Amino acid sequence: MNDILFNIIQVLVVSAIAAILRYLIPLLIQTLRAHDYNFAANIVETAVRAAEQSFIGHGRGDEKYRYAVETIKSAFGKYNIKITDDQICQLIEAAVQTMNAEMPPKEAQNV
Repeated sequence: MNDILFNIIQVLVVSAIAAILRYLIPLLIQTLRAHDYNFAANIVETAVRAAEQSFIGHGRGDEKYRYAVETIKSAFGKYNIKITDDQICQLIEAAVQTMNAEMPPKEAQNV
């Protein structure tokens, strides 16, 4: 009787381990990746907003861009996140487009 109970417990433990490996670990990895993406997006958004506040006026786009790139590289380097210049450029463009979409139209600002 003890051998049967032992075999049943063994099958249950192996099944539980298989379920964890099949479902829980991929879910955990997906959650961590989403956290990493949100963390990176927050760094980029903060850098772009800081550049907008630091360099006010027309014709200062290059200064804003350089400031944002250096801020992003510094922050990502601090957390050992590897990123290419092309990826940084794409992230900055996405953040700027999001900020522009959030801004009210000029007609509403003059009211």
